[in-house]
Amino acid sequence: MHPIKLKDQQQGVTLLTALMLLFIITLLTLNNVNTTLLDNKIASNLRDRDLSFQTAEIALKEAEKYIHNTYPLPIFNGSNGLLPYEPETTRDLAKDNVWNNLSHTAVSLPTILHIATPPEYVIEQLPPAGNNNGSLEAGLAID
Repeated sequence: MHPIKLKDQQQGVTLLTALMLLFIITLLTLNNVNTTLLDNKIASNLRDRDLSFQTAEIALKEAEKYIHNTYPLPIFNGSNGLLPYEPETTRDLAKDNVWNNLSHTAVSLPTILHIATPPEYVIEQLPPAGNNNGSLEAGLAID
């Protein structure tokens, strides 16, 4: 038998195939890393949204508790987060100065929530509810 001369017959196809497979595996790995990073960002944003909702609910309950437990209610003069009713103006509370004057209306939260800034609330006095005869009865016609 004649010995096979492999050295003369090789053209580098094996090396090229291995490099192509390595390149494809690298691309797939990078794609998976990007997908994982995106999933982490989505999960983090969902957690932040849920945490924001929970802290807003805590602030709402604190305001309700304050109204329920405070008798008589103090004067609504714009201090301490108690705002008077102003029907003629459209107040943008996000830009209002009232947030700089808050003292006791910031909510204390458990430290496990890891909130950078605790939620704050204001209570705006509204006009009395009801119709002209002062009734709040359901189903009563309003004149």
